[in-house]
Amino acid sequence: MRNYPPEYLGTLLNEAFATDLDGLIEQLSPDYWIYGHHHRNIEGFKIVNTNMLTNQLGYVHHGEAINFSTNKSID
Repeated sequence: MRNYPPEYLGTLLNEAFATDLDGLIEQLSPDYWIYGHHHRNIEGFKIVNTNMLTNQLGYVHHGEAINFSTNKSID
């Protein structure tokens, strides 16, 4: 639920868009965790040593494609 869109925090819709997997991410400690579904692109952040990344297109007709990039990649 970190960096979740503030307008949806605490609503009944939370479980439709996000699941709190911090414990799993901390336990497995992968290099990267790619996530999405809340239609917002935010700067990457870390959970312990894991880089949390997203590149969501969202609903273009609602203007949610802000900061979406067709050429993002992980090296």
